[in-house]
Amino acid sequence: MGIAVFAERTAQGLLEFLKKDRTLREMKALAELGTPNTIVTEADIGKLGVIAVAGVAERNFVFTRKFVTLSRPKVMKWIKWSGGFIKSSVTHKTHYVEFGLDPGQTLFKAQRNKVQTVPEETFLSLF
Repeated sequence: MGIAVFAERTAQGLLEFLKKDRTLREMKALAELGTPNTIVTEADIGKLGVIAVAGVAERNFVFTRKFVTLSRPKVMKWIKWSGGFIKSSVTHKTHYVEFGLDPGQTLFKAQRNKVQTVPEETFLSLF
């Protein structure tokens, strides 16, 4: 089977799938939940439970001293709600070190261990 035949069959199958009533209902329900970039609120969590957010779920986070725009407890809630983990120190299992004002030794340790460091603005864009 050539690539053209494969592409045509795949496209036809996809169109048939998208035309089904059940598929349309499920897609409409998903659209009503919001986009992945929507910040999760406490009210959302009550309705939906834990929401895995790409880039956060199953990742280990370490914070430096101060956040500029948000409180540390609020950011910690967001990470937990999104399926991430908060750690107290940098190790080989750390995925991200978020840094804000006056990062201190944590940032230097992360850089020395080649752990990805993320400024606060970039970190918040994960949500």
